[in-house]
Amino acid sequence: MGQQISPETGKNLLKNWKKGPGNAIKAKGLKDAYETWFSVAELEEYLAYVKANIPENPGIRVYFGKYDSTGGPNPVKGLTTVFLAPTSGDGRNNLDDIQNEETLNAYNSGGTGWPPKDY
Repeated sequence: MGQQISPETGKNLLKNWKKGPGNAIKAKGLKDAYETWFSVAELEEYLAYVKANIPENPGIRVYFGKYDSTGGPNPVKGLTTVFLAPTSGDGRNNLDDIQNEETLNAYNSGGTGWPPKDY
């Protein structure tokens, strides 16, 4: 399903987000993050956990989330984040066939600097 994209495509996706949801957030006078960083080692460890517990067709769904007003790893609290949720199922023909595996832990320990880094 996924594919590699060029840096130019990534920059365009971020630009579009900033013009849409990002602009609406800014217009309300709010500060928010638009990137989250994870180390490769952290991701590999989490992926190994998912593979060990879902032997057939493991996957990851990425969700947007928001910390409570007092929470988050950033000096500015209450920012948007992403978290990873383990999934199972073969979605080659239909993404509706992929199910969240809620008996396993999701993953969120990423962080962002302030201000967020542009791509």
